[in-house]
Amino acid sequence: MRRATILYLKRHPLAAVLVMALAFVTLTASSVNLLMLLHANLDFIWRSGWWALREGALLQLLGLLLSAIIALLSYLVFKTCEKLLVEKITDISVPPAAAVPEKPAKDATHGQRP
Repeated sequence: MRRATILYLKRHPLAAVLVMALAFVTLTASSVNLLMLLHANLDFIWRSGWWALREGALLQLLGLLLSAIIALLSYLVFKTCEKLLVEKITDISVPPAAAVPEKPAKDATHGQRP
């Protein structure tokens, strides 16, 4: 599934751009106030202790951590699409080791003793 998706995105750069844009929007939407809310939640738990946990601070903390995971996954999708597009634009998708080796010149004495 993952390999097929990557091959599809390699062959269709416009789709890669659209997926990249969607990942960027998801990343920014899920991380706009993430750090401020996480700090406020942890401060509330630290100050109020068990009472804060009973009032739903733990559930909110889990939701914030899930939002952070979604932001991370969106970033990974964004970077994957970026890599595919850069390879497509610069045409460096074939690694140098897989390139066809050049034939040595006929008059070369490489590997022979003088």
